[in-house]
Amino acid sequence: MEIEVSFSDFSSESNYLNLQNKFILQDAKNMFSENLVSILNEDFPIVFRTIDDDNREDYQTIYFQKDFLVERINILAGNYIKIFTHKLETDFLYKTDEKEKYISVCYKKISDFVTIIPLLHYLSEEIKIMITEQASLVLDYIHQTYLKPNHIESDKIKTNLSQTELLLLMLLLSKRKIINPDHDSRFGHLLEKTFLVTNSQGQYVQINNAGKHINDYKNFNKTTDTAMARLKAIFQEDAFFNLEI
Repeated sequence: MEIEVSFSDFSSESNYLNLQNKFILQDAKNMFSENLVSILNEDFPIVFRTIDDDNREDYQTIYFQKDFLVERINILAGNYIKIFTHKLETDFLYKTDEKEKYISVCYKKISDFVTIIPLLHYLSEEIKIMITEQASLVLDYIHQTYLKPNHIESDKIKTNLSQTELLLLMLLLSKRKIINPDHDSRFGHLLEKTFLVTNSQGQYVQINNAGKHINDYKNFNKTTDTAMARLKAIFQEDAFFNLEI
């Protein structure tokens, strides 16, 4: 089924409706007599005609969400990165300033898109999670490949916390609305840009994959008991809030 899917297909009701209608046009049995005028929230099938290796017709029942969308969403990041890098290598090969602007614009567009995904009421929660994961992969790629090398280590704040401790602290501040960051990926990139943490040898080191770790902590995919215990001990010290120290 030759239907290209991109992040923009999910960014508005009209775009998503257009995607559903493209899918319906592939129906070999004409189960839909005309285009949809509003989004179908429930999953729905079409009968898709294929030709096997012996040039014989075959028919498959394909569902829009569980078959078609799941497959297409899983390659969104890879497709975006392929197009993105190709454009950099062709259109901006000898145009450094324009290249930097393009990278910045693309990063912001994907970042802004991730921010609105929870508000897209016409998407199922499963689809929202999958799209967020794919968009986060794109943000991480752009950040690690094109943005992170520009961060100057000497400008970062040195902390005597481990990476887990610092990320947990920031997550706790976010949970209690003391700070209001955007989604995990951009929040993670900001922390990577701003702070150095301490490793087990007492050396200051950079933070890596902060957005992914924050997401893991939020979903209890990683044990944080030791780091959480140290944070509690630090903030419960009698002299902690004494500004005269």
